[in-house]
Amino acid sequence: MFDTIEDCILDAKENYLVESGTEIVVGEAVLWEPYVFAGNVLEHLEEDAYDECGEVAEDWYAYDHKSKEGRKSLDELSEKLTEIVKQWLKDNGTYPGFSMIKNVRVVEVE
Repeated sequence: MFDTIEDCILDAKENYLVESGTEIVVGEAVLWEPYVFAGNVLEHLEEDAYDECGEVAEDWYAYDHKSKEGRKSLDELSEKLTEIVKQWLKDNGTYPGFSMIKNVRVVEVE
């Protein structure tokens, strides 16, 4: 990983014998951040309720799926759960340190 595209190109020339006029692919390494979507958690909760209680839980929803207020409260819960999970990962020494590659493009080596 390099701070600039120029540093990447220099490394390609010096260490991989890439010649001028050659195209290489570069991208931006972005650390992956955990995110907990509360909708998935609540959907799992609804499924558990149905599995354990049967038809009496069939029409129960953990949040209002259709209203603006329900979606807003879901966003708020997502933020809270994400922070809790991130802290838990840090406390347990399992916070991810890997990256995803974004903004991939082809550049020509000069």
